[in-house]
Amino acid sequence: MLKRLITFFTLFAVLFAATIPVALSATVPSLQLYSETAILIDGDTGQILFEQDIHRQMSPASITKVMTALVALEHGNMDDIITMSHDAVFSIGRRTSHIALTPGEELTLEDALYANAISSANDASNGIAEHIGDSKENFAAMMNQRAREAGALNTNFSNAHGLFEETHYTTAYDMARIMMEAIRIPAFVTMFSTQRHDIPPTNKQAQTRHLWNTNTLLSGRYAYEGFIAGKTGFTTPSGHTLVTAARREGRTLIAVVMQATSRHESRRDATALFNYGFYEFTQISFMPEELVQEYFAIGNGTTTIFSDRGIGLLVPNQYSQEDVEISHTYENGLVRAIFTLNSLVLGELEMQADSILPENILVDAQTELQDEASSTWWIWLLGIVSGLLLLWGIVELGYQILKRWRHFRA
Repeated sequence: MLKRLITFFTLFAVLFAATIPVALSATVPSLQLYSETAILIDGDTGQILFEQDIHRQMSPASITKVMTALVALEHGNMDDIITMSHDAVFSIGRRTSHIALTPGEELTLEDALYANAISSANDASNGIAEHIGDSKENFAAMMNQRAREAGALNTNFSNAHGLFEETHYTTAYDMARIMMEAIRIPAFVTMFSTQRHDIPPTNKQAQTRHLWNTNTLLSGRYAYEGFIAGKTGFTTPSGHTLVTAARREGRTLIAVVMQATSRHESRRDATALFNYGFYEFTQISFMPEELVQEYFAIGNGTTTIFSDRGIGLLVPNQYSQEDVEISHTYENGLVRAIFTLNSLVLGELEMQADSILPENILVDAQTELQDEASSTWWIWLLGIVSGLLLLWGIVELGYQILKRWRHFRA
């Protein structure tokens, strides 16, 4: 008996383990990172290639300025003139990153954005916030709204510069989603990949300001081939943070690392993530004609589902397109194709349906079932009553036979 129990539980354990999703990172060489949280995604599809505590809320420091630039570029004009207020200049403290702007000083939104991106200038970031949002508080609300639109749902920005506040936080995953939106804007890519920018004399400053980018992934010891944009950050509570995008041979990757103990460690982690993504994965593609399903069942009917576009996915080098499984779901009127590898979801694609409307099919099916139930209830009732009468008759017959048998013996 004991032997049978051991065999049963062993078999159960094997079957249970086979249902656990296998992360892509488990199929390729492992990464040992210095940063506490980190993520690597495909910058075109959002597919996650590596993750480490990616939904943990962290203090972002100056990588906040990625969202500052994204909102400003979507709502402002490069030639807009920003007039610096006293609060914008002095609320951040002179020991933080700044370019020594003064109250009443005027500069273009373009120059302020370059200062925000290259010199991590907190005074310029405040000026941008007041100009675009009419106040720093309104601009923070705009940042949070844009974050939600980007799919960054565990984020709350309280300021435009990233200096520590208890209510100012984000996650590695959310910053990757924000960066994914930002690099679609050419001006953003230009600003966050520029080595040097000069701000000409202003009404308050007679000298030209020379801005130099100190991100060593752009140039220097860790210069990375294919670098397209990036932003560094540091405060004592947040440690070193870094968000970077790189492109090679048509493949765009975004790496985010947070809470590294040194600038050196954050750069090493970003480099390791990029090498992992570019060298350990193969691009596969599903064309639209491969995704057509002619008899997709919905309710009591079928419909043809299709897509006007294909999808590109990344799989570890030892896998191929044939290893990817495609399933379909229908929910809230939408059909989606789900692409999985070893039970891990690689990506999703919204599908379209032909002239048969899924919503109508479901409504018709539900109505038909309700009508059928209401029209046949009396048959069920008659069957139950008949069954009870038959059971009573059998019991009564048995009782009479037993009674006569006892009388006969007597």
